[in-house]
Amino acid sequence: MLPLLKNGEWKLAFKYGPYNQKDIIIFEQNGVNVVKMIVGKEGDKIIIKNNNLFINNNLINSLFMGNFGDDIELIVPKNHFFVLGTNLNFSDDSRVFGFINSHQIIGKILF
Repeated sequence: MLPLLKNGEWKLAFKYGPYNQKDIIIFEQNGVNVVKMIVGKEGDKIIIKNNNLFINNNLINSLFMGNFGDDIELIVPKNHFFVLGTNLNFSDDSRVFGFINSHQIIGKILF
């Protein structure tokens, strides 16, 4: 899948949830506004194995292009999300900085 947003492109964001899998959100990470896709929410089991992404044992690869990187297996904690960029080779996301807290979310991008 190609990147969803281009540099300098304007989008509207809706401030209030609920936030669900496949939602594109904007959130604050270390003082910077970041846009990523939610792939896991509270209680979801995330497995990355052999360059495949499984959410609650369902294969979810078609939304992303690139390499998922190292194998991981984890459960998303309460009030947190696991987010990924759609262009994996050029994305710092939950594989790098871990889960995001729901309080970090600024809003959901509306297309």
